[in-house]
Amino acid sequence: MGCPKYGLNINPSKTQILMNKYVTRSDIDILNTRIEISQKVKYLGRTFADDGSLTEEVARRIRAGWAAFNAIRRELLQSPQKTRIRLLTTTVIPAMTYGCETWTSKEADTKRLQRAVSNMFEIAGCDPPDMEKQVLRRKLKWAGHVSRMKYDRWAKIVSEWDPRGSARPRGRPPKRWGRIRSKSSSTMRPSGATSGTAAEELAYSKQDEHGPLSEGIV
Repeated sequence: MGCPKYGLNINPSKTQILMNKYVTRSDIDILNTRIEISQKVKYLGRTFADDGSLTEEVARRIRAGWAAFNAIRRELLQSPQKTRIRLLTTTVIPAMTYGCETWTSKEADTKRLQRAVSNMFEIAGCDPPDMEKQVLRRKLKWAGHVSRMKYDRWAKIVSEWDPRGSARPRGRPPKRWGRIRSKSSSTMRPSGATSGTAAEELAYSKQDEHGPLSEGIV
């Protein structure tokens, strides 16, 4: 293997392979060790499933939310309502929306998040936020950031890449992250906007702050 030549070392016992249904599965050996092919892999705090579903990841986010809630529960219930809301929105909500910028969540996933948040806010005696808007707002922020990037950035390339290169197969297409472009246009369009996606308009609205879009953000 050429990895050591470039200062890269692979630990086969800590390496896993994740394949989707479009890949022909086959055994892979590294350093005479058979690499495990997994149905789900945890990477950088996020669980990825071979079928692309978010079921396991949403469950982890809900557990993280309850862990954050229980860690401050005593202080939370003894605080004024304004402080309770601030504590929840700065500890629980971030724990439950970590990594949501790249989610392609289904309605059922959002409802699960909403139920968990509603239960926590009810215990605290506060009105719960709309989790669909919480997630969408974070997606828009990331989409605006990607829109301002140079075209040689990987985040920009993979966001606009069409992996099929041909007509899609028959049937309902899989849900893509890019659908935020059409959905956000009708739900969270900036005031006074008349055309384009909300993500693009968010990017253009920050040109004065970051410079022309053609320069991108490094």
